[in-house]
Amino acid sequence: MLVGLGLTWAWPARTRTIGLAAQTAALIGTLVGVFTIVVGVGPRTAADVAYHIAILGVLVCGLIVAVRSRTAGGHVQSPFWRSLHETGHQGPPARR
Repeated sequence: MLVGLGLTWAWPARTRTIGLAAQTAALIGTLVGVFTIVVGVGPRTAADVAYHIAILGVLVCGLIVAVRSRTAGGHVQSPFWRSLHETGHQGPPARR
């Protein structure tokens, strides 16, 4: 995820693609962790199981939002920023 963040600064025009790739990689890594728990190789503490369930939910929701977002003027326009813009808020500064 940190590498993805760094790449968005290097290639701002590819922010959405980089974000999708980083979240997908994180989701795959988390699924590997869940698999190790299920087969009994990984730790099976309540905290570890709860963490994996929570992070899976966050990653899936993040991917859904990223996939469903549309671009506006070359920038990703999420529902959050769109709602702020409709109320007169300028939103984040444009990247150049």
